[in-house]
Amino acid sequence: MMKSVTLLEAPRIHVIGDSHTVIFKDKPGFVFHENMKCTAYNLVNHESKNGFGKRIAKAARRVKPPDVLLLSAGEIDCRLHVLKASIEKNVPIEAVILVTLQRLMKFMLQLEVKGTHVFVLGIPPAGWQGNVYNIAHYPTREQHAAIYKTFNDMARQMVPWYVDIYSKTSTADGFMQAELAQDECHLGPAVVPVVQAIMNEYITMRKWINEV
Repeated sequence: MMKSVTLLEAPRIHVIGDSHTVIFKDKPGFVFHENMKCTAYNLVNHESKNGFGKRIAKAARRVKPPDVLLLSAGEIDCRLHVLKASIEKNVPIEAVILVTLQRLMKFMLQLEVKGTHVFVLGIPPAGWQGNVYNIAHYPTREQHAAIYKTFNDMARQMVPWYVDIYSKTSTADGFMQAELAQDECHLGPAVVPVVQAIMNEYITMRKWINEV
């Protein structure tokens, strides 16, 4: 009886954001909402033609405590946009990542002030996808590895409730461990228990902080 009560009261983790959310579909304890091609940079762009930020905010309003929201965004920035912006704006890669993370945190705050407890699914390590979208200034494999590592290192320091999966799934040279990869740029379902364990710890910490 006690076990049943615990299960009923356990917070559900609502997952929304980019394509790295798909592995949580139909997984116990998770509620999959939508897979969209959102970037971390554009979530606060209210003029964005795709309106991903508005769609995520609308879904977030339906997530009531004790349930929480796990937001996935940032990998597309690393794969397609960070180096391009660095070259075109003539600024260091770290500056582009800094602004991207600041905008991500601004979006998190917008959701938090409306009552949603927000966590961020960290980016995976770099993958092996080539320039299939014909993007200008597409990074080399080595540049990708450096960008992803820098993004993750900075996010760990800056972003509250950042779920770092990079550190647990990366090879020594900064790429996804092949046995954990689902395709050229996504981790597979084997990473779900890793995320679940980190989220359980974070949710417990956050509950304790709220009660102090």
